[in-house]
Amino acid sequence: MLARFRSSLIWQLFAVLVLLLALSAGVFALLATAIGQQRDAAEDAGRAERAVAAAGELERVVIDMETGVRGYLIAGDEGFLKPYRRALDGRGVAAARLIDASTTRRTRAAATAIEDGMNAYVEDYLMPLLAKAQVSLSAARDEVRQGEGKRRVTALRSRFERLEADEEQFAAGKRAMAGEQADRAIAIAIGALVGSALLLALLGLYAHRTVIVPVRRLAGTADRIAAGDLTARVPKAEQATELGQTGRAFNSMAGSLERAAEVAREADRSKDEFIALVSHELRTPLTSIVGYVELLDEDAATPEPALDPAERRRFLEVINRNARRLLRLVGELLFVARVDAGGLDLDRERVELREVVADSVEAAHPAAEEAGVKLQAEVDGVPAIDGDSGRLGQAVDNLLSNAIKFTPRGGLVSVRARSAGEEALISVSDTGVGIPAADQARLFERFFRASSARSGHTPGVGLGLVITRAIVEGHGGRLELESEAGAGATFTLHFPLA
Repeated sequence: MLARFRSSLIWQLFAVLVLLLALSAGVFALLATAIGQQRDAAEDAGRAERAVAAAGELERVVIDMETGVRGYLIAGDEGFLKPYRRALDGRGVAAARLIDASTTRRTRAAATAIEDGMNAYVEDYLMPLLAKAQVSLSAARDEVRQGEGKRRVTALRSRFERLEADEEQFAAGKRAMAGEQADRAIAIAIGALVGSALLLALLGLYAHRTVIVPVRRLAGTADRIAAGDLTARVPKAEQATELGQTGRAFNSMAGSLERAAEVAREADRSKDEFIALVSHELRTPLTSIVGYVELLDEDAATPEPALDPAERRRFLEVINRNARRLLRLVGELLFVARVDAGGLDLDRERVELREVVADSVEAAHPAAEEAGVKLQAEVDGVPAIDGDSGRLGQAVDNLLSNAIKFTPRGGLVSVRARSAGEEALISVSDTGVGIPAADQARLFERFFRASSARSGHTPGVGLGLVITRAIVEGHGGRLELESEAGAGATFTLHFPLA
C-alpha cells in the first residue's frame, strides 16, 4: 500500500513536470509566432509610410514642373525653368522609388499608372508647350488657357490622393495588427507566468503533502477553538484517510459546540429583548397610574378640591384602563409560562362558535368605534365544537385587537365563522397595513413584532399571536395567515369538528 502511494505520488510529480515543460515549449512557440508577426506587421507599416512619402515626393516633382513652366510662360524669364529642369531630371528616380515602396499589387499598379501619366504629361504636353513658347509666348499662353495642362495635373493629383489613401489605410491596418500581436505576446507572457506559478504551486503542494500538513491543520484549529473561536474548522478534512476521519470528527465536535453557544447567545438575546419590552410595557401604564393617583391625592389634600366629579371619574377610568392593561400583560406572561411548562389546561365543553364570535365582536366594538374602524361579523351555520369557550374567546379577541390596531381610520375588520368539510373555521380579516413577507416567517415567535408594528409605534410585546396559536393548537387545530404588505391580512382558525 505504501509503495503504491509513493509510486502514485512520483507519477503525479512527473506528470506536473512534463506539463510544465510542455507549457513552456508551447508558450515559447506562441511568443515566437506573435513576435514574428508583430515584426512583419511593423515592417509592412513602415514600407507603407515610405510609399506615402515617395508619393508626396513625386507629387512635388509634378508640381515643380507645372509651376516652373507656368512661371516661364507668364514672365518670359527662363530662370523660372530651373525647378522644371531639376524635376525633369529627378522624375525617373522618384517614380522608381514610389514603385519600389508600394506595398500591394493595387498600389504598385497605381504607382506605375502615375509614372505613365507623368511621362505623358511631360512628353505630350509640357515639352511641346515649351517648344511652342520658344517660337511664340502668346501662342503658348493661348494653349495654356485651354486648360489641358490643368486637367492632366488634376488627374495626376487624384491618382496621388487615392494611392496615398490606400497606403495609409494599409499602414494603419498593419500598425493595428502589430499592436494586437504585441498585446498577444504580453498576454501570452502573463499567462505563461501565471500558469507556471500555478504549476509550481501544485508541484510544491504535491511535494509537501505528508502527514505533517493535516496534523498541523488539526493543531491550528484546536488552538483557535481553545482561544474562543468556535467557528474554526479543520480545512480539507475530506480525505479518505485516518487523519481525514479525525478532522471530520473534530469538525463535528466543533459544530456541536458552536450550536450550543449560539443557543446560549439566542437565549441571552431573548432575555434582553424580553426585559426591554416588558419594562417598556410596564413603565407606560404605571407612569399613567402614578400620575393620575398623585393628581387625585393632591386634589383630596386641598381644603377646596379643584376637580369636579366628572374629572375624578375620568381620572379613575384612566387608572382602571391602565391597571387592566397591566393585568392583561401579566396574564399573557403567565399564560406563555404555563404553555412552556406544558401546563395549558382547557375546560372542555360543547361550545357554540357563533356565540364566541358574537361575544368577541361585541367586546371589540368600543375599540373599533374609537379607532374609526367598521366592524362586521358573518356566521354561516357553524356547528358547536368541543373546547374551552374562554380560551377560544381569548384567541378571537387577540385577532380582533390586532386587526383594529393595524387598520387605519375608515377601514374594515370582518369576522366570519363557517364550516368546511370536517373543520370549523373562524376568519378575521382587515384592510390594514398588511404584513411584509419577510416578517411572516417569524410572526409567531414570542416577543417578535413585525416591522409595521415597530415603525408605527403600536403598543404590544409580541405575545398575542403566540398565545392565539397555542390555544388553537391546544384544541387540535391550526392557525393560517394570508397577507401582503399594504393589502391587509386574514387570520384563519381551523378547528376539527370531531
